Amino acid sequence: MKVSALAWRSLVCRRRQYFPLFLVCTVCAGFSFFVFFLSSGMTEAFRNKARVYYGGDLQFIGGRTGLEFPDVEKTIETLRPVFSSDTVITSRLDLDARTYSLYYEGTEVVLRVIKGVDFKAEESLFNFFTFVPPSGTGDIASPSVPSLQGTNSILLSNQIADRLGVQQGDTLTFFCRTIQGYMNSVEFRVGGVFLDSSILGLYTAYCDIDFLRKTFGFSPEYSNRISFIFREPLSEKDLRNYQEKLSDYFSMYPLVTDKQVFYRDLIHERLFENHPTYALISLEANQEDVLELTNAMDALFFLVVVMLSLIIIAGMGSTYRVIILKRVNEIGIYMSIGMRNIRISSVFFLEAMFLLLSGCVCGLAFSGILCVVSRSFNLSAIPGIDIFLEQGFLSPSPAFISVILFSLMIFVTTGLSVLFTIRKTMTISPVEAIRITE
Repeated sequence: MKVSALAWRSLVCRRRQYFPLFLVCTVCAGFSFFVFFLSSGMTEAFRNKARVYYGGDLQFIGGRTGLEFPDVEKTIETLRPVFSSDTVITSRLDLDARTYSLYYEGTEVVLRVIKGVDFKAEESLFNFFTFVPPSGTGDIASPSVPSLQGTNSILLSNQIADRLGVQQGDTLTFFCRTIQGYMNSVEFRVGGVFLDSSILGLYTAYCDIDFLRKTFGFSPEYSNRISFIFREPLSEKDLRNYQEKLSDYFSMYPLVTDKQVFYRDLIHERLFENHPTYALISLEANQEDVLELTNAMDALFFLVVVMLSLIIIAGMGSTYRVIILKRVNEIGIYMSIGMRNIRISSVFFLEAMFLLLSGCVCGLAFSGILCVVSRSFNLSAIPGIDIFLEQGFLSPSPAFISVILFSLMIFVTTGLSVLFTIRKTMTISPVEAIRITE
C-alpha cells in the first residue's frame, strides 16, 4: 500500500482521536484567515475614505509661494495627454475654514476645511460615503451626489449636523471673508449628512466648486488642487513614470513620501518665488500622519494571528508527540515486516499534513461564515469606527496571499516539530517497540 494511502486510512480510522486536534486547527486557522480578510477590508475602506477627502489617488499641486492654479482648465489640458483616457482629472478648491462659521437658528459651528468639488466628476468617490437618511423619510438612504453640481448644497459630517441640529434639506448660513477683504454671507442647503470620524471629515464640508469660488470672490478658473481618479490602483512604477513625463511640461519637485516636505520648501522656505514648481502627491504621501493608525491596527491584528498560529503549532507538536509515543507498538510492527524508517516516518508525517490541510480548508470555510456574519451588523453608530466601514458595515475583502503565506508557515513549522518527534521515536529497536503496549 502506498504511504499516502496508508497515512490517510490511519487518519480516518483514528478520527475520534484526532478530532479535537482537527477542531483546534479549524478554529484557529479560521479566525486567522478572518483577521486577514477583515484587516484587508478595513484598510481598503479607510483608503476609500481618504480618497474622498484628498480627491482621488493622486494630487497635482504647486505654484510659486503658495498652492494656486489661476487658469486650472488650461493646466488640465496640459496634463491630460500624460494620463490614460479613462483617468478622471478634476479641479478642487480646498480652503482653511477655521475663521469661518456656519449658523443655524442661533447655533454656530466653526469648520476646519471646506472643499469645493466637482460632484459629477467625483461621483465614484462619494459613493464610498455612508449618508444619514433624513428623519421621517425612511426610504431615502443617500442624496444623489451628481444632482448637487451647480447648486448651493453642502455635505456635512453627522457630528456637525448634530451640533447645528440640521438634517438633509435644511438651510443654514455661512459667514466668511472674501479674498477682496469684505465679509460675505451665503445660504447653504444641506444636501446630505455623512458618517465619518475625527480623523477624516469631522470638521470638513464639501460643496460645489463654482459656488465656493463665487462665495470667496475667486475667478471662475481658479483652483489650488488638481486630482486624479484612476480605475486601477496606482503603482510606484506608474507614479515615477508620470513624474518623468510631467517634467517635460513643468518644473517638478522630486517625489516625496510626506507632502509636508514639499509644503515646507514651497511656503515656508520660499524657494520657488522666481519660478513655479509643482509636485505629484500620492495618497500615501497625503496621509503620512494618519497611516500610523492603520499601522497600529495591522500590528494588533498581527499579534492576534501570531497567538493563533502558536496555538496550532504548540497543539499539533505536543499532542502529536503523545499520539506517536502511544503508537510505538504499531511502529514495531511496521519495523518487523520490513518497512524502512523513512517510510514509517512518512506515514506519520503525512498524517499530520493531511490533518493540517483538512483543518485549513475547513478553517477557510469557517472564515467565510465569519465574514458573512460580520457584514450583518450595522456598526456606524459606534463613534470613530465608520472610517473603517463600507456603508456602515464591516466589509472583509480577499487577502489570499496572506492566507497562503500563513498556511505555508504553519505547515513548515508544524512539519518540523512532527519530524523531530518522529525521529526520536525511530531510534527504538523493533523488539522493544513490539514489547511496548499502548
